[in-house]
Amino acid sequence: MNNVFHCKNCGAEVTTELCPYCNSLTGIDISKVKDEYPLLECKEASLNTFIIWYLILFAFLFWVGLNVSINDFPKEILEEKPMYRTIEIILSIIIFLLSLLPLITALIYIIKHIIVKLLGKEIEGIVYGYTDNTSTTINDKNTKAIKILIDTPKGKQFIIYKTEDTKKKYKLNSKIKLLVYKKLFLIKNKKEFLFE
Repeated sequence: MNNVFHCKNCGAEVTTELCPYCNSLTGIDISKVKDEYPLLECKEASLNTFIIWYLILFAFLFWVGLNVSINDFPKEILEEKPMYRTIEIILSIIIFLLSLLPLITALIYIIKHIIVKLLGKEIEGIVYGYTDNTSTTINDKNTKAIKILIDTPKGKQFIIYKTEDTKKKYKLNSKIKLLVYKKLFLIKNKKEFLFE
């Protein structure tokens, strides 16, 4: 694969979507360019309120629905055979524990976000370019992932931020503030850096 690309405007050798010399769009796809810097494995710790409320609602409806179906069990059978009463109690406990799983998952999301907000170190990153996030699609279009270039004690490295959107919402070569804690990160104030 040929990894040498030139700016259409000034002819300089480039590896980003925006030429660092003349500031014009180069038209290259950075997923086809060999990375100049290594990738730092990080996960975003942002709060996705839709997922959290979905998990809480699912847990509640699961618990209510299955408890109603167990409580509708004929009482005559339960009075005749005490073993059935024991089975009902065990099933209720299992249903309660299963309904806790989505709540625990939502709580983990929230705790990660709070930890990064409280203990995260503020660093500055540069929006290097966009690639397609092939794991998520919206209306048959791949969502975008942003390659953010950051300075680390090991030198410059990339982190990937999955935008969950098909638009390019951040300007190329713009600086954004990140909070980083261990292997978690989040963009400090997303709305400040967005453009439409």
